[in-house]
Amino acid sequence: MKIDAHVHIYETINGYGGRGELRPIGDGYARWANGDTVQLIPEGMGDTGFRTETLIRLLDQNHISKAIVLQGNLYGFQNEYILESIQKYPDRLYGACAVDPFALHAAELLQRLLEKGYVAAKFECSDNCGLMSFHPRFALDGERMEIMYEIIESAGAALVLDIGSRGMNSYQPEAVARIAQKHPRLRIIICHLMAHKKNEQNYLTEELQLLRMPNIWFDISAVPWNIMPAPYPFKEALQYIKEAKKILGSEKLIWGSDAPGVAIYDSYDKLYSYLDGELTDEEEERIFWKNAADAYCLQL
Repeated sequence: MKIDAHVHIYETINGYGGRGELRPIGDGYARWANGDTVQLIPEGMGDTGFRTETLIRLLDQNHISKAIVLQGNLYGFQNEYILESIQKYPDRLYGACAVDPFALHAAELLQRLLEKGYVAAKFECSDNCGLMSFHPRFALDGERMEIMYEIIESAGAALVLDIGSRGMNSYQPEAVARIAQKHPRLRIIICHLMAHKKNEQNYLTEELQLLRMPNIWFDISAVPWNIMPAPYPFKEALQYIKEAKKILGSEKLIWGSDAPGVAIYDSYDKLYSYLDGELTDEEEERIFWKNAADAYCLQL
């Protein structure tokens, strides 16, 4: 069994960030309001959106049993579309809702979405296209976010955090440690193994030791992409994952692809096959599905 614990779907690209709105222009490309153009969808997988049925076909082609659909400001909040999708494919898809904590009715919205069937809530906080690209810097363990955490914990859902990478205002591992300590029953998943770049393994070691806590997991999606250029079979990314496994144990690492965006650079199958031969059978079982089931409290 494999669970892809970090994928995205979006009916239509509808992003917003520090460069303004992100509008689809066709063939999988989109343009920011400042004129920057970015490819988000691999060729042949969508024109202006990466739809649910396209994801299901991709999972089937690669024998992936289930997926957890996360959200990001890059694509725009897709709460209603993802909710429809997880209701349509309850045996294949789980979802994480997303809200802007600065919205006037953020608490009410978060409560409603979790009651509708989302298993988690995700906050993409990064400076490049997350919350801190269009809001002033805020403390991840501050009062505004504390309201969100209390709702998530009360609902029995998981908290997913993308804190960006080192040097960003959003990069606050110490704050995440305080959140985990204050809310020991809150299951926290940190995206992208904290998105360390090339030659940052010393920082990775230090921060993983800080965050080695019972209620924190790390997804390893896009680790090869964050260390680019590093071609398949992603040997440098494997060194980071081995270091994380040494510090945290294999029971705290969760595989995810970050498709479709990362699949622009390497085919989807390479986003899991680079781990072939690097894990024991028990580690494969944990990293490819059991840890996701534990962190997201999935009923399989």
